Amino acid sequence: MARSINKDIDLVRDDMLKLDKKTNENKYWLTDLQKRMDKLEDINELSKKFIAVVDSLRNEFRFIETYIDKYMPLFVQAQISDTLNSFVSGKSRKALCIY
Repeated sequence: MARSINKDIDLVRDDMLKLDKKTNENKYWLTDLQKRMDKLEDINELSKKFIAVVDSLRNEFRFIETYIDKYMPLFVQAQISDTLNSFVSGKSRKALCIY
């Protein structure tokens, strides 16, 4: 009887050692998983910052594009007028100024 109790105790002890080993393995994997989650959170934050920079650049590009669309024709017109004024004289210049 005492022998079977000792065997049962040994079996329970072996099971406890296996469970302890499994628990340590699980702790290792959980720690590793937490580190990976932290890295993913860092990557997520960086991606949000990157998206904000891209949006800012996109808005700046739209502003510049709108500016060019509005003011480039005026600039070209002024360049043409200056060029013609430097070559044209007399009645032609008067006609150009009226136009």
